[in-house]
Amino acid sequence: MSILLDTSVLVASFIENHVHHGPSLKFLERMRDKKEEGYVSCHGLAECYAALTAYPIKPSISPALAVDLIQKNIKAHFKTVALSSTDYLKAIWKVKRLNLRSGAIYDALIFQAGLKKKVQKLATWNFEHFKRLIENEKMEIVRPA
Repeated sequence: MSILLDTSVLVASFIENHVHHGPSLKFLERMRDKKEEGYVSCHGLAECYAALTAYPIKPSISPALAVDLIQKNIKAHFKTVALSSTDYLKAIWKVKRLNLRSGAIYDALIFQAGLKKKVQKLATWNFEHFKRLIENEKMEIVRPA
């Protein structure tokens, strides 16, 4: 089974008081233990860094800790998907076709990474954000369970 992980799952797995912490952490651990084929978009790594360093907790997550968490817990266990300029344009055309605005492009970039790797599933807590991107693609949008 090949699964692309959205930033929402990754960030929740690191933040103990996050509402989705338990299910996210268990989902990632099961993927690792079952040797599932897990992917993260390179854009998702940047989003993860931004979200972790901005998360409103005390003490805050320092840039150094955020990088350490990403390297040891994401990069070490999951494959990354880099997008080309053509991939970026495909994501832009998709949001244009669907008449989506603003931050939808960032979800479309993650979605495009899933298409590029032909993953079977995209795991996210932002189910509706990604569901609206499906046109004729076979990728299934799932909540971690």
